Amino acid sequence: MAGDAQGTDAAAGGAAQEPDGPGAAGALRADRRSWVRRHGPETLIGAVAVTIVGAVASAVLGVLLPGEDDGKAAAVPSASPASPACGGETCRGLDPKESRCDDARTLAEGEAGVMRVEVRHSKECKAVWGKLTGARPGDPVTVSTSPADRQRAEVATGRTKYTPMLPVGDTFDVQVCAVSRAGDPEGGVPKGAEPCAGADQDDLARVVGAG
Repeated sequence: MAGDAQGTDAAAGGAAQEPDGPGAAGALRADRRSWVRRHGPETLIGAVAVTIVGAVASAVLGVLLPGEDDGKAAAVPSASPASPACGGETCRGLDPKESRCDDARTLAEGEAGVMRVEVRHSKECKAVWGKLTGARPGDPVTVSTSPADRQRAEVATGRTKYTPMLPVGDTFDVQVCAVSRAGDPEGGVPKGAEPCAGADQDDLARVVGAG
């Protein structure tokens, strides 16, 4: 009887142990198939997809947000304002529309009907130029700081034209003049009209003080 009891205990103990050998591998495959039947193949595919997406997202964030390990947001550099494209003598002959002389002011104006000329000055660029509006194609405009130092432009299309730039110092005397070659009766501009405007450093001080 004692032997039968020992045999029974041994058999019970053997049943409680994990099976080894080829039978064990078969049982494991059966368990996996049973799990897929219970939860569906979509669950397995979804789990794999989530794992892959999570890994990719972590890698991307690691590249885009360096230095985030210390809990501080990455610094974003602020844009600096564009500097003028020229200054003084280097502005000579340049197109003022492309010079980035953002501090430019009109120091004086002259007009004939709708035709108007302006003396434009930039302290930052140390330069002057002329602006003509209300003109017709073929009308010329000239800026000069002396009889020998001048720039000229002619309207090709539209009704507005800028002269090229001239350099100036702290003291200056500039003249801007235009000519209406054909006139503009509807705009009150007689043929041959010559609107002009002149300015110097005193006009600059007045305009700056008024601003």
